[in-house]
Amino acid sequence: MKCTVGPILTLFFLLSLVASEPKTWSLSTQAELLRGKLRGVSLTSDGRIVLAPWFEQKGDTGQAYIFSTARDGSGAVYLGTGNEGKIFKMDPDAKVTEHASLREVAVYALAADARGSLYAGSSPDGKVYEISAAGQAREFFDPKEKYIWALTFDRQGNLFVATGPRGVIFKVNRSGEGTQFYDSSETHITALSTDGDDLLAGSSPNGYIYRVDSKGKAFVIHDSSLSEVKALAVDRTGLVYAAAIASSEAPASEAEEPRRVPPGVRLLSGAQPVPQAETEPSGGALSPAAPRTEGRRSEAYRISKDGIVETLFASDEDLFYSLLVRNDGTVLIGSGRRGHIFSVDRNRSVTLLLQAPEDQVTGLLEQGSRIVAATSNLGKVFELSLTPSAAGWYESEILDAKIPSKWGTIRWRVEEFTGAGIELYTRSGNTRNPDTSWADWEGPYTRAGGEPVKSPPARFLQWKLQFPGNARAGTVLSSSNAVRSVSVSYLQRNVPPQVTGVTIHPPGIAFQQFPAGSSGGAVTTGRSQTRGPSPTSRFAREVEPQSVRPMPRRVYQPGAQSLSWEARDDNGDDLEYSIYFKGESESRWKLLEANLTETTYTIDSRTMAEGTYTVKIAASDSPSNPKEMALTDEMVSKPFSITNSPPRISVKSSEVKVNGLEVRFEAQSDVTPLYAAEYSIDGGEWEIIYPMDGITDSLKEEFQFAAQATPGEHTVGIRVTDTVGNVATAKIVVRM
Repeated sequence: MKCTVGPILTLFFLLSLVASEPKTWSLSTQAELLRGKLRGVSLTSDGRIVLAPWFEQKGDTGQAYIFSTARDGSGAVYLGTGNEGKIFKMDPDAKVTEHASLREVAVYALAADARGSLYAGSSPDGKVYEISAAGQAREFFDPKEKYIWALTFDRQGNLFVATGPRGVIFKVNRSGEGTQFYDSSETHITALSTDGDDLLAGSSPNGYIYRVDSKGKAFVIHDSSLSEVKALAVDRTGLVYAAAIASSEAPASEAEEPRRVPPGVRLLSGAQPVPQAETEPSGGALSPAAPRTEGRRSEAYRISKDGIVETLFASDEDLFYSLLVRNDGTVLIGSGRRGHIFSVDRNRSVTLLLQAPEDQVTGLLEQGSRIVAATSNLGKVFELSLTPSAAGWYESEILDAKIPSKWGTIRWRVEEFTGAGIELYTRSGNTRNPDTSWADWEGPYTRAGGEPVKSPPARFLQWKLQFPGNARAGTVLSSSNAVRSVSVSYLQRNVPPQVTGVTIHPPGIAFQQFPAGSSGGAVTTGRSQTRGPSPTSRFAREVEPQSVRPMPRRVYQPGAQSLSWEARDDNGDDLEYSIYFKGESESRWKLLEANLTETTYTIDSRTMAEGTYTVKIAASDSPSNPKEMALTDEMVSKPFSITNSPPRISVKSSEVKVNGLEVRFEAQSDVTPLYAAEYSIDGGEWEIIYPMDGITDSLKEEFQFAAQATPGEHTVGIRVTDTVGNVATAKIVVRM
């Protein structure tokens, strides 16, 4: 006969490791998917993963930051950088070359006039330079301000210069003669744009958006809830668009990988990267401003001609650095931390269009049929075209199953499937961040209806989607091979529940239970309490929340002895409880109640013999596991006493003294120590008495007290209470 004991034991051992209810990890909404990483794919507002527009690097400035961008009539794009004060030019053929170099370290502002001349605002100790076609820079205007944040031209060819730290806007004519145009109440004017003959300006630290008329009269058209307006734009219909952030610096993402940095360059991850040089100021907009909106980091607005403000898009994670309004009303928003470019349509539907290879998208320009994106950390320039990417991938966030788990089936939904092979991969490990200890990627999985996950059991799991190329063109987003959702089932290794505390409540306190769905309650003791697990599965309860049972109310009830406990289960299993008790001199636990689902219990102490007891609470996860695989945990309470007999009072003597009387008595309890003693003369106020040894804490105590009294007959009342609340009284009659 062939022996089968070994395989059976092995199977039982494996099952015992995963004897909890199965769970499902599903990602299907844009908010969930935004926590992942992507290249060459987009995330639509309704949670689809599709191929993104083609995004190709066209040049590398070799600088850490591109702070500003501008374009001229010839199709050239200019890039203002830091930390060396250089300006780069990208010609219509997408060739990037160094164009000019300024004395200051940062070029925060660029603008080109109708004649094709380029102007640059430098910081710190800001000056405005005119840059010739050959790249020669000459000083054009000196505002005597520390920072120049933005430049723009009006229709008459006047140049407006936004500065800090005094929040002044200057107006400069074609000859370089400048005057103060508007002196704001803000510290910095951080963004400029024009709307007809009006000037639009954004500020810091209060995040105002101003409309300034041709005479320099300003009106705030929006007081944003954030600290700094980063970008302004106006579309062809006169709608104003703005992007604002909560602070001028933000912490780097924990998920960011180390960057390749040119020698001598220091990288920042904030909303306003600044050069680290001897001339760096100690305050102003380069220092973080206090956020005015808790949690919200960025907002983009649309403001109508009659002043109605709509929030197009808000983010708690991304920092909006740049925006571009296209002719069809679509708004592109470049952000930081993860290099996202978002697309917002007229209906405010938000699509994560793509994720750039660099950390921050600081500039967006539309030049003819192409869209140019400038980045920081590191300073590179990219072109976004209407042709979908040749290929792309999406890497999910990491699932923390909390407990080592066995993986089940991976499934996904695809719309407009072309037959091209979308592939999924999985990997698993036991460290929070993937490292060399993780298992290699397993796959590809190609059956959307479901395939068993091949990755080994572990605590953490991640999946990756690989998209093939798509030849369709003419639209910003591909609609074919759209992945709607991905889900993975898994089974945690079963771990025992944990009883974390047992509380013995003062005698006389009872718990009044409220049955689910009722408005009233009644004190229940003993076996009348609710017990037994719910037959509804955890999955059904999560989909359809059950009514919440109110917390029991505490009421006074003579003879009641209540206890409560706390327990948890890291698998999320349903728990049931058993209560055991034993007396002080006993060795065997006796079952008091089983199959309880509440975490409170009231004993009617009048049904138990007097004495000192302890209780044991046993928690079991059996409602969620096969009986033979259920696990338990126990905790024993501190000792407590049950006594139903009041203390005994024995009066030893009562003597009449001058102007008063003196009484001696003895009090004794058989089970629980005495707690307090009092006396009263002729029904008056009760007065506390301390025993002769000074502390009322023993089973037997002697007391003596003296009280003033007038001649005549007096009734002396004595009251003694033990630690469980039993009360004894006595009286004596004294004649003086």
